[in-house]
Amino acid sequence: MKKLLPNLHFTFLLIAFLLIEKNYAQTPTLLFAEKLETNHLHGIWSRATVTDINGNLYVTGLFHGTVDFDPSSSSETLLTYQGGITNDNSGEADVYIAKYSSSGSLIWVNRLNEPTFVNMNEERANAMIIDGNHLYLTGFTSTRGFFVSKWNINGNEIWTQYFDDTDQNFVSTFAIAKNGSNLLITGTFANTLDFNPATETNELTGINQDGFLLSLNENGIFQWVKQFRTNGLVFISDLATDSNNNIFLSGVFVGTVDINPNPFIDNFITSQSVSFGAISSSFITKLDSNGNFIWNQHINGNSTTDIFMSFITVDSNNDIINTFSLKGQAILPNNNNINTPNHYTSNIIKFTNNGTTLWNKSFGIPEPVQGTSFPSSFAANVITDDCNTIYISGEFSGDCNFNTTASDIHSSLNNKREAFITSFDVNGNYNWTIDIGGSGNVDFVDFAGYLPIALDSDNNIILTGTFRGEMDFDPTIGVQTLTSNSSSSPDNAGIFISKFTNPNTCTLLENSFSKNTYFEIYPNPSKGLFTLKSFWNESEVTIFNLMGKKMHTLKVNQLETLIDLQNFEKGIYIIQLEHDNLKTQEKIIIN
Repeated sequence: MKKLLPNLHFTFLLIAFLLIEKNYAQTPTLLFAEKLETNHLHGIWSRATVTDINGNLYVTGLFHGTVDFDPSSSSETLLTYQGGITNDNSGEADVYIAKYSSSGSLIWVNRLNEPTFVNMNEERANAMIIDGNHLYLTGFTSTRGFFVSKWNINGNEIWTQYFDDTDQNFVSTFAIAKNGSNLLITGTFANTLDFNPATETNELTGINQDGFLLSLNENGIFQWVKQFRTNGLVFISDLATDSNNNIFLSGVFVGTVDINPNPFIDNFITSQSVSFGAISSSFITKLDSNGNFIWNQHINGNSTTDIFMSFITVDSNNDIINTFSLKGQAILPNNNNINTPNHYTSNIIKFTNNGTTLWNKSFGIPEPVQGTSFPSSFAANVITDDCNTIYISGEFSGDCNFNTTASDIHSSLNNKREAFITSFDVNGNYNWTIDIGGSGNVDFVDFAGYLPIALDSDNNIILTGTFRGEMDFDPTIGVQTLTSNSSSSPDNAGIFISKFTNPNTCTLLENSFSKNTYFEIYPNPSKGLFTLKSFWNESEVTIFNLMGKKMHTLKVNQLETLIDLQNFEKGIYIIQLEHDNLKTQEKIIIN
């Protein structure tokens, strides 16, 4: 067991109050694995998962035919496709949202009640977030544009906004995030699209496949929209925000893109791609809270490079973690060179909030080819915990090495496509990898929302996804197999919901030092509004995150003060009061 302290300048505070204990065991162990299936040829698909503060988990995706969403053997909870084609209950897909307890028991399931446009026969949820007692999801339809929907955690739809009422347009969404009290949605579009769901019009025209960033308020009311123009195509595949409500975008592109959405200022980046068949460049862009350009970093390949999507997250230090997969050669922003000419390899880069590269790693590196195997790895999602430990989900096939400094080779059975979860610490040091595979395959309807990963309130790891055939979900020497639609031939797509222990425990240990007697703060936990009662008339209040970074400071000149931290991310923080060189601290929780 190893005890780690955050930044040295903050050591005095942690000694005075707490330690962060990080325990690196061997690998995660399986808590449960459940499956959902349908006998319909087109199957059921998992696209996003989130958890709440009580450990409940929420899953969204699309389904065909009739599905029993209760994984228990004792009861059934059925949903049947009821899409936009009259009297068609078997051919296409609806969006589902399901809530499960921390032990995997079904709490409720519902469907998105879309309008019955003519021939609107398939809807796909691509992304979902949770904010307090509400869920927000976004996706698109096969013929009628995209949607944004708000639900409460009891399974009631509050509102859904649809964008586009013509079947000549092309549009797809990839990601959704909160930015203060507003929502952000990213995607790509072509032709003319009205981004205002109200009677007013806010149209943009994409000559090619341009990118967009849309802002709505919590009631679904239009705030603003930004366009990223290109002479080729641009996929803004992921989105994140920091504690100051700055916005970070990642994506891939072909041709030349004006990465600055200001129509009067150009910031061009150019890829070396010669066709849409190989996307040779990716980007990470920072905007302010109003969508104004701040900086961009460009990963540039050559004409034969293929970069397979790009995903980001922001940790509690406001650093940016970017993961992507590529085949071929590319130059990173720090001028490091990646060269994997024959096989796809996964990569991770960490940036400061100002865009400076801190470090980069390759992982899931294919081993030398033997026989007819084609080893490869594809990163699909990235998240961090409160200690800024990094978790990445994805798929691999063949023999791949996930340890960037030594050797941890994982092999898929008969070169089948297996799922992986891999972990790195805050400095990019390798922790562990587990794989989930067998005689079956993981699968995706498209790469948006592939193998979604989340952490619950106990730091357990949740992984959902879509699979065909038989898969073993126990990462140890034990065996726990699930089979997708074993009664059908060929195997139809089913989904799995799995939960694992996390060896990277991030636990606060209160010490035996004297209890704070100089102030009290309540309610604690809260949604971000705290009342501070102090022993002193005058003091300086400072809020730190768990890594010792100063997040907020204010002067207090009264005994009772309201502290508003509603714009902070959910998590654990330290509040410090200082008066005449005397400092005292307390832990606060925003939930």
